[in-house]
Amino acid sequence: TVLQPSKPALAEITSDSYWPLWTSLPVAPFKRRRTIRYEVGPGVYAFDQMIGIYYVHVPIRMSVIPVHQDDPNKRGLVVFGPVAPTKECLILMQELIDKYGPVRDIILPSVAVEHKVNAGPFARQYPNANFYICDKQYAFPLNLPNSFLGLPSWTKPLPRSSQTPEGDIWGGELEHEVVSVKPGIGSFYQDVALFHKASKTMLVCDAVFAVNGDPPKILTEEEEYIRALLWHARESKDDVVADTEENRRKGWRRIVLLFNFFFPGSGRGDLGPGPIIEALKTPGFENGWGGWKPFTWGDDEIKDFETFSANGKSTILPIIQIILSRDPKEVQRWLDVIS
Repeated sequence: TVLQPSKPALAEITSDSYWPLWTSLPVAPFKRRRTIRYEVGPGVYAFDQMIGIYYVHVPIRMSVIPVHQDDPNKRGLVVFGPVAPTKECLILMQELIDKYGPVRDIILPSVAVEHKVNAGPFARQYPNANFYICDKQYAFPLNLPNSFLGLPSWTKPLPRSSQTPEGDIWGGELEHEVVSVKPGIGSFYQDVALFHKASKTMLVCDAVFAVNGDPPKILTEEEEYIRALLWHARESKDDVVADTEENRRKGWRRIVLLFNFFFPGSGRGDLGPGPIIEALKTPGFENGWGGWKPFTWGDDEIKDFETFSANGKSTILPIIQIILSRDPKEVQRWLDVIS
């Protein structure tokens, strides 16, 4: 069955999704940055946008939690992992503000550029909120001060643990613990585990990953974003792939394997001149890149995906596993606290 968007009015990304600062990190979806919001647990809201390169498109998520709802003087919202504050995103935020109170705290739980690039602009939309960041922010190749990274003057380092006197900043509703690993010269990896007691929800930024065979909602609500799924569902360069449930799932399966393994065992990569020459023959290919297709897929593709995804069981991204292996004592300390 060929699928049609369930709500044709949503098939066009409107001006409310426009992001003028996309050039600070020029990756997809560039300036056309849709935001969707949904509740993932009692009083825990996810705001998903999309990010990617070469149609390897995946969600990037912000989480929002209401706190102190019984205290009219303290009630408000905690924002974890800010995304691009487009007009659409801010409208969705305002609906929660009207219901739960103002933004009280904003947390940048990572040093990664894809998270950092949006945090400063988001914090500037709520200047009365506390803005906390992991304390090992850095830039490459020049390690610039935070002000040069777009972070506002009222930025505060997030205490490493809520179990310390200086880290008890949530009034008992939340707990947090930071993991810090130095993978190499001039770099750091940090992540924050934030526990919301009322809903028994644990938030982390990059350390934990879970996926199943269904493409995420952010990739299926917009005709423009669906292209990524169909692009990777091709079996040959010039395939015209119908928009079906099966092809969407096939494309998503391949995106997951490419995103996590770069050169997965079931993906036969050819980054040599052959696929490039073929792409140059069709510069007007409908979805760009000249249709460049440097991968073919073997019969073990489904098995590889099912082994990795384990039907949605939480795991750790392979690249993050490599990073965390540099300091197993710190990782074990972190796990002992949050578990």
